[in-house]
Amino acid sequence: MGETQTESQKASRVQVRLPDTLMRQVELRTGPHGLYADSSDYIRDLIRKDLQSEPGFDDHLAIIWQHLLPGSLADESEFVPTSREEAKANGRAFATEQLADKNA
Repeated sequence: MGETQTESQKASRVQVRLPDTLMRQVELRTGPHGLYADSSDYIRDLIRKDLQSEPGFDDHLAIIWQHLLPGSLADESEFVPTSREEAKANGRAFATEQLADKNA
């Protein structure tokens, strides 16, 4: 029985040409003696760090934690069954509300 991938697990490929000097740096940082398992791992980390450097990233992260923490500490009896569609709609409505508050 095969497992299906969720959207977050699906991966796409990208091919990058690097000058020899940059490729040597990638090779130094990857493999058995590097910080990263392989060049893909290294590139993913660089992209994550780039995204984190965007203005407002910490604000967005704080808002997410502010809303996730109570749920993570709640008793299981407090959870309400919700369909995937309802959860997505609630998330969109919340994001829209947050943007409206920020722009007000």
